[in-house]
Amino acid sequence: MDVMHCDDFLPNTRVEQLSFRLWPGRCTLCRQASDLPLDLCSVCLDDLPFNGAACQRCALPLGHDTTVCGECLVKSPPFARVHAALRYEQDAQTLVTRLKFERNLVAGRLLARLVAGTLQRTYGDTPLPERLLPVPLSATRLLRRGHNQAAVIARALHRELGIPVLHDAVRRIRHTAPQTGQTRAARLRNLRGAFAIRRQPPLVPIAIVDDVMTTGTTVRTVARLLLAAGVPEVHVWVAARTPSLP
Repeated sequence: MDVMHCDDFLPNTRVEQLSFRLWPGRCTLCRQASDLPLDLCSVCLDDLPFNGAACQRCALPLGHDTTVCGECLVKSPPFARVHAALRYEQDAQTLVTRLKFERNLVAGRLLARLVAGTLQRTYGDTPLPERLLPVPLSATRLLRRGHNQAAVIARALHRELGIPVLHDAVRRIRHTAPQTGQTRAARLRNLRGAFAIRRQPPLVPIAIVDDVMTTGTTVRTVARLLLAAGVPEVHVWVAARTPSLP
């Protein structure tokens, strides 16, 4: 595990700790009984691809100790920082897929716990954002999928950290093709005019929440909307981060 300790991910309330003692959990990945008060066993936890060496601005996995990637040096992103718990590979892909396409809410709860448990690594003593904003889905995609995976993670993070969730500040006003598999230029064209401010957000630092960040096109679009509405600082929290696309 990339300098992470299993204690960082254990339940933070006595009620949860007691419930796991009475009803031991089952590992979400290997399906075996868990030896931790967590929906994950210690072996699978150790095998997770934590996003340790990454760009301090966009969380791009770097594999070395460079603090800021070349792209962020050339052009600063509209968000203050990105926090990504995992690299989008191996078991991280499995967890995201189970949440996104199988509506596995246990996987969503676990991803939120991994995000919360790794915040210290990114923020240290720096104050956390004061609101969480899940990336909204279009009405069409929400109807087809039955849930918004970003909202599932955001609600679980609220239970973990006590940070309120903004569900109606930004809306998706245009249904778009899936971003997966598209080039950066195509993603930009695809999202043009896709989001709008629905209700004035509070003028406090806000963290945009999503499951995966690839090129960052979606969160950049939402971040610019929030900044234009007067939000002083925007952060991005995702369960997993992939390398940039061309």
